[in-house]
Amino acid sequence: MKGITKYLIVVSLVCYSVTGCTEKKGDTFDAEHEKNEIIKMTGERFKRMMATDNPNEIAQIYTENTVEVPVYMPQNDEVLIGKEAIRGWGEKFFGKYRLTVGKPYKGLYDEWLLSPEMAVHRYESRGYFIDRATKDSIFSSQKTVDVFKKENGIWLYSSHTWNTNSDAIIIFNPVCDSFDN
Repeated sequence: MKGITKYLIVVSLVCYSVTGCTEKKGDTFDAEHEKNEIIKMTGERFKRMMATDNPNEIAQIYTENTVEVPVYMPQNDEVLIGKEAIRGWGEKFFGKYRLTVGKPYKGLYDEWLLSPEMAVHRYESRGYFIDRATKDSIFSSQKTVDVFKKENGIWLYSSHTWNTNSDAIIIFNPVCDSFDN
């Protein structure tokens, strides 16, 4: 009986390792690595946006690194579906406001939820926009949720949603005087 037990244990171990039941290095999901890949992509995109003062170029970059039909949801505005809608909105926004340089944002709340094909980044930040007309520096406390999708090994924006606590950012100008419901 001892011989049969040893034989079954050895056969079980061999079968287990041969059939791929053990964890393979190439098949593991490294959430920290994937998060860093997204941070790298978003950082490079932001640097490119900062390198130009042309609102149309900034709006174009704003639509890059996205899925085919991204959805952006700016505060107090309609949902922007697709790159053309986002680009049009971006041309207006970046025509009115310039992004800051240096240390524009200090992250406060910062949380990542990651899976092999989807990632969510929820965060709160503080920083400044510059009003192009007045040259005034406008403080902004902002809450953002970004959703990323991995396609063909590359992380892309799927959805970008935010709101700001700044009353001075007047492009967000809803007409909410009456409700006809």
